Amino acid sequence: MKKVNLGSSILIYLVTIKFIINIFIKDPEYWTPLMCIVSSRNFNVVRLLVEVSADVNEIRDRGNFPLAIAADNGYSEILNYLASLTNIELRQQLEN
Repeated sequence: MKKVNLGSSILIYLVTIKFIINIFIKDPEYWTPLMCIVSSRNFNVVRLLVEVSADVNEIRDRGNFPLAIAADNGYSEILNYLASLTNIELRQQLEN
């Protein structure tokens, strides 16, 4: 039996039907929806959120940003995808 992540399936469906999802939550103490999806290692939903304008350069929670979350957790597929979309200053932070 194939394991299905129901939450991801619902999110994909909602974005597909153009349901309005607030990907621009402005609370510096909490992760953005993109950060949460990066941490769940769901590449398809990461790509989908980026396609609907999720900010890959948003910094939250004491300096966290999507690329750093992917790097810290060894999510190479997401890391490679986000690297070219993330600004140079944030990419340089990971190299130091």
